[in-house]
Amino acid sequence: MKIVNTLIYITIVASLFGCGNSQSEYSTTGSEFPNKMPENIVMSYRAFGGYRPITYEIRISDKSISVDKHGGEDNPEKWTETISSKEKTEIYETFVRNEFDLIENEKAKGYSSDTVTEIIKIHFEEFTKAIEYEEREKPLSKQNLTRFRNIVKAIETLAKSHDRNRT
Repeated sequence: MKIVNTLIYITIVASLFGCGNSQSEYSTTGSEFPNKMPENIVMSYRAFGGYRPITYEIRISDKSISVDKHGGEDNPEKWTETISSKEKTEIYETFVRNEFDLIENEKAKGYSSDTVTEIIKIHFEEFTKAIEYEEREKPLSKQNLTRFRNIVKAIETLAKSHDRNRT
């Protein structure tokens, strides 16, 4: 009986510390994203509509970030800048940490014609996922909205750090 208890104890300790398991190429959180950023990945954020209709898009691909903003009363803005592979990887890691591939919309709560719609999209290899958020028509749970906003913040922060017109 003492040997059985010892074996059970060793098995539990080994499983807690990951002994005997090789590191998976995929996340262990339930997300199906590879831990290592895939080649030829494209990540984007787009917002459009609202009371003052505007379209605002940030796109990260290859070694660049592009911003295209037009509509409303603001001056149009369009630019592309080079980014480092580290910056691109950090954005990808934000998608992984926030388990973007597991975010799902809740049931619609109504219709609104004057709110902004936001879309985050990621594409690599055979995988494409886009999440559309609009407060009433495409709502997200509080947890999913937090994860969505974390990704938006990371993308916008990177764009602002490369904006030639920043003050």
